[in-house]
Amino acid sequence: MSHLITRERFGSAQLIAGILLLLFAAQCVWFCARVPARAAEQVTTGADSGKTLGKMVRQRESAARRAYHSALMDATLAKVRRRPFLAPIWIIAATVFVALLVAAAIWSHALVTTIVVARPAEREIGTKDGAPLSAAGEARAERLAQLFGARRGPGMLSAIYQMSPERTQRTVAPLEARVGLAGIIAEEHPAAVASRVLKEQAGKAVLIIAAAPDVAVLVDSLSGDASTPAVAEADYDVLYVVSVPAFGRASVLRLSY
Repeated sequence: MSHLITRERFGSAQLIAGILLLLFAAQCVWFCARVPARAAEQVTTGADSGKTLGKMVRQRESAARRAYHSALMDATLAKVRRRPFLAPIWIIAATVFVALLVAAAIWSHALVTTIVVARPAEREIGTKDGAPLSAAGEARAERLAQLFGARRGPGMLSAIYQMSPERTQRTVAPLEARVGLAGIIAEEHPAAVASRVLKEQAGKAVLIIAAAPDVAVLVDSLSGDASTPAVAEADYDVLYVVSVPAFGRASVLRLSY
């Protein structure tokens, strides 16, 4: 099980979204603090004007000027009360942009393609491709079926690719019978097979059975890291699990079964 917070799940896309969200929150705080200050300034100015007008009225005792200034003040206040509150367009645009960016990041990181790479099980010594498996090979094929034979749930395979069908058919036969899948023949170059699997099985779990010389090339092509050691001819128990997110770095786990 992978941890909730990993480098692959929280990469550059999430960092950018977090920065934009913080900027948006800061702008909202500034705007909310600015609007009451301006409103208080307008009220203070209006009060001062009222006092000045009152003083002028008391000094001159002119009914005409009192009526004029009262009407002017009433018109100004009415205009202020009728002014609609319109949020700046850039705030709305920033909100929509941040929401879309966060949604895209969450959606993309939910699509993690898991590829299991194994090699064909042991054959009888001295036999050619397509020959029956040895006793050890049959036992290994059964273990492979037990490991990845879930018919439902998160561990269920969506496809089984065979890069050397004449050598791999007997290895995947117990697994195919258990999960009800027919193997997909893929005899291209390992790099082409990796590209094909990532395109056809995005966000799913896949098993690829490849010959020993092709395993390292296949894992490197899937992970984008040319550091996978070559598989020795005697290492039949080698198993690679490659997790490839839509964005970010792939992770590679080597196991023995």
